[in-house]
Amino acid sequence: ESHPDLSTRLNERWPVVLEDEAQDSVPLQEELLGRLTSDRGHWIRVGDPNQSITSTFTSADPRFLRRFLDREDVTGLEMQISGRCAPPVMALANDLVDWVCDAYPVVEVRASAFRRQHMIATAAGDPQQNPSAEASGIALRGYEHRDEELLDVARRAGRFAQSQPECTLAVLVPTNRLGFELADILRAQEVSFDERLQSSRRARTVVDTLVAVLAAVADPLSSRGLAEAFRATHPASIDEPGKQPQPSPVEELVPLVRSCYRPESLFYPESGVTLADAFPPVQALRDADLAPIEELAVRVRRWVSAARFPVDQLVLAIAHDLFAGEDLARAHRVAQFLRRRHDQNPAWRLLELAVDLKRADAAREVLGGEGDAAYEPRPGQLTVTTMHKAKGMEWDLVYLVSIDGVEFPGTTEDYFRGYQQHLGGDPAELARSQLTALIDAGSTAGAT
Repeated sequence: ESHPDLSTRLNERWPVVLEDEAQDSVPLQEELLGRLTSDRGHWIRVGDPNQSITSTFTSADPRFLRRFLDREDVTGLEMQISGRCAPPVMALANDLVDWVCDAYPVVEVRASAFRRQHMIATAAGDPQQNPSAEASGIALRGYEHRDEELLDVARRAGRFAQSQPECTLAVLVPTNRLGFELADILRAQEVSFDERLQSSRRARTVVDTLVAVLAAVADPLSSRGLAEAFRATHPASIDEPGKQPQPSPVEELVPLVRSCYRPESLFYPESGVTLADAFPPVQALRDADLAPIEELAVRVRRWVSAARFPVDQLVLAIAHDLFAGEDLARAHRVAQFLRRRHDQNPAWRLLELAVDLKRADAAREVLGGEGDAAYEPRPGQLTVTTMHKAKGMEWDLVYLVSIDGVEFPGTTEDYFRGYQQHLGGDPAELARSQLTALIDAGSTAGAT
């Protein structure tokens, strides 16, 4: 607005603008592209309002693209032909759109959820033919309990992967939390799978290890923090993706590390003081037990010395002692993230940065989505991912789990997860905690 000549110059530089995935465009992006193409109007927007799935966590909303399509100066061309799915799946999707637009119980949703449009199958001779209707189908199955559902789906998916190794298959979950539960069940059943959730188990291990180590470096005199760092630097081994981790052989030493009552003797022993003197004299300590603890003490002493450097350099020093290959690359991304967070919050100290890294959304910002662009489903290998991340991907068989009123509330009277937090807390939960506190008081209680 202040520099109209800039818009003119940019319009001459880019006479045509092609915007893909326009249904996920945020208002600012739409405004900028509109100004950029205001002189010539060569703005091509490709998108499907019915596949807008980012409005719950961004400022995007499908109503913006629908409003654009309804403008008089816009020529809309519907690309209805699709060869991706079988006719029964396509018919169900079309029926869902019609039912929501015509008969959804909440009237306001009828006009806002979907744009009425239908997919049609490819014609004979098209190079991308739809899967045949005879070899396709849709099955609905009800369960009494979530655990029953996950166990049965895991069993069925594993059996299909073994019996049909030439086919691709996936289990799509509504939330990462549910995906983690399903992944644990698949490991217990020894079903091999690709985990495409918020972040992989290996990526979360890298973040968790750095959180524990940074906390120990920030407070090296804390025996609890030292024990957590010891456990984190000796994680359970994961030999193959999708397999159950094997316990660390030094896990039984964690209580011993936690019992350290003279950490100064552990890190900086005086003359005549041994490593065993840092622990209570309640049991005979074997050299084999003390060796991994001494190794950690040497590392922590080195890391504490490096704590005077900027946090990203400290993280890289720690990472080069602990990681290699892809894990080292992940640690580099953590270092960059913590450097940005420190620049944004210069008063934060190391422990506060470690706490910030531990947040779920921080881990997602650092490592979420790694490798998604290059991922391709493999025949005979099960994929576990969320319904959001599955957009644009294809499998021969797909299991959709937890299609219920808990994960997908359908009316204003249904329970919406997390709504109490927006209201300042759950009053019922607060009342129960107060009652519990009163009962625990025994015969005498005082309230202020």
